[in-house]
Amino acid sequence: YRELNKHTPPLTSAVPDAITIVEPVQHHPGTWYGVFDLANAFFTIPIPEERQDQFAFTWEGRQYTFTRLPMGYLHSPTICHRIVSEQLDQFQAPPGVLVSHYIDD
Repeated sequence: YRELNKHTPPLTSAVPDAITIVEPVQHHPGTWYGVFDLANAFFTIPIPEERQDQFAFTWEGRQYTFTRLPMGYLHSPTICHRIVSEQLDQFQAPPGVLVSHYIDD
């Protein structure tokens, strides 16, 4: 996706780095921590049909097109981060519970 990434305009949604995620935990120590690994999460996010042609490629003489967000695309982490954030914003954490997420592309 190097060529596509070169011509892709930037998105405004920033993906926080690991330090930004860990810092609040240091200031609010607790007894319990949990981790969810959303393995292959990019592949669960559909690409709008009108944009799928941007993700087409040819292999062994046949053309294929991604219909889900691929690894390697510049904005896959940002798009995934936005979707996870929107879902977590709907979650009402109990008092004293800190919920955060980190996208490791």
